[in-house]
Amino acid sequence: MSTDLEDVVTVELDCGHWSAPYSREITLRQLGDLLLILDGMAEETAVAQEGAA
Repeated sequence: MSTDLEDVVTVELDCGHWSAPYSREITLRQLGDLLLILDGMAEETAVAQEGAA
């Protein structure tokens, strides 16, 4: 089974203090790029927290 990176998926973000969820349709390629960015941000946060400790 192959995956077409141009297939569209819906991404929904929700936080307790938001009045409504935030959703957008993006391609699987964009989702992959977004996940890489979030992974990098998580790594930067972990390094910063270790440096502050």
